[in-house]
Amino acid sequence: MCDLCVAAHTFVMVSLKDGNLALTPLDGDWVFKAINDKRVVLDHVGGDGEYIDMTLTARPPELKDFLRKYADDKDAFKTSASLVFARK
Repeated sequence: MCDLCVAAHTFVMVSLKDGNLALTPLDGDWVFKAINDKRVVLDHVGGDGEYIDMTLTARPPELKDFLRKYADDKDAFKTSASLVFARK
């Protein structure tokens, strides 16, 4: 068993750019700050120190609504962190 392993989900925006597949992760630091500043209301546990300690526990419908609402937010999904896969 791995002491550092955590069963968790990662949220990414999937898009096509110039025929390439781009995966842009949700910025955890942005979520942490938005929840702590009360700009975003999502059920969660932890997060007293930094975002790495926070686990979102919101139900799927709330998570879907949240992701749809912020899908175009360039701070929530920073394209500079995108992983781009080019077709050979």
